[in-house]
Amino acid sequence: MMAVAPIQISRSAVVTRKLCPMKRWWSYHALHPEVPVETQVGGLTPVQPPAVTAILRGQWIHRAMQQAISLTMGQSDPWSLSDQIQTDIPTLSPIIQNDWDTLIRRLVWSWMLVRGHNLLTRFQPISAEQEWIWSLHPLVAQSMRMDQIWRERRTGQLLILDFKTLSRPDANWTQRIMMSDQTHSYVQALTERTQEHLLGIQYEGLLIGTMDIDLGCQKSPYLTAYQRGESLIPTYSSGSRVVRTDWDDATWQAWIPRSVLDSLFCTTDIIHPSSNQLLQTKAATVTAEIHWASLVAEVEAAPEKREALIERNADACLKFGWGHACPYLQLCWYNSIPDCDTFMPRVDHHVNDKTTYVTDGSD
Repeated sequence: MMAVAPIQISRSAVVTRKLCPMKRWWSYHALHPEVPVETQVGGLTPVQPPAVTAILRGQWIHRAMQQAISLTMGQSDPWSLSDQIQTDIPTLSPIIQNDWDTLIRRLVWSWMLVRGHNLLTRFQPISAEQEWIWSLHPLVAQSMRMDQIWRERRTGQLLILDFKTLSRPDANWTQRIMMSDQTHSYVQALTERTQEHLLGIQYEGLLIGTMDIDLGCQKSPYLTAYQRGESLIPTYSSGSRVVRTDWDDATWQAWIPRSVLDSLFCTTDIIHPSSNQLLQTKAATVTAEIHWASLVAEVEAAPEKREALIERNADACLKFGWGHACPYLQLCWYNSIPDCDTFMPRVDHHVNDKTTYVTDGSD
């Protein structure tokens, strides 16, 4: 019997399917009509002006965190944040490049002061950004890439540490993330891989504020202050106005109160769903992805049946208003044809690349 290659999925693909099946089709399976088929992995990505996307911002923060943790362990990582920003978006203005360089540098310094050093007395980092494949089922495999895997020094148990950037946390943040696909898939996957009972997963929330259009930067104590009379204060008070600061790091560190730094971070603490919940999520994902693969095969065999076979979730099209409409809206509802001015073929970011802090035979 001929072997069948497993269905390769990712966490983002699973989340997209749940949000809107048709968006999953456009994002991960549709082929660009103006690009040679053999060069495509499947999926269309909207063409956007050069900008700091959430993906890039997350990559920069994760790499900077990784470097800071490595340095505390006596290991050096020859990586420059400013050089990486310039490489990723060479057309970005020097002012904006410097803003992100400064924000991330100060964010990492602050997290290490407020959270990191205490955590590192309890845990030993094992690996960072290590990519591997989790076999959920003989027919389904998922690419995994966890921010950090640490081991508790006293008990030897493993902990997954994941960084999340937030404008601000809401009251249900911990509960929502406890029930998320990421939490369930990460804990179950690492449990199966190591055959150990994990402590669980802990999310570290990093509050970076929101973009202030008038100032042209993130409104955050890392970059801005509030002016009240002749004084510059880090938090809003009645009658104050937000202004940019241009201090060097030493001046900023001397100015920012510790209480404000503490407020820029939040944590879920350790989360470990029950084994029953983890296995239910795993089984449901396998069932849904096998069904999805059969739908994709049908559509590829008969493209004219696409709209009859794949649902469109109209509630997701304009969920956040017209200014934040789904980028595939015109393709879904108005039969637009993607061209190279509006869409480019998706690039598969799941490449084999790992950074390991220490050698650990069980991981």
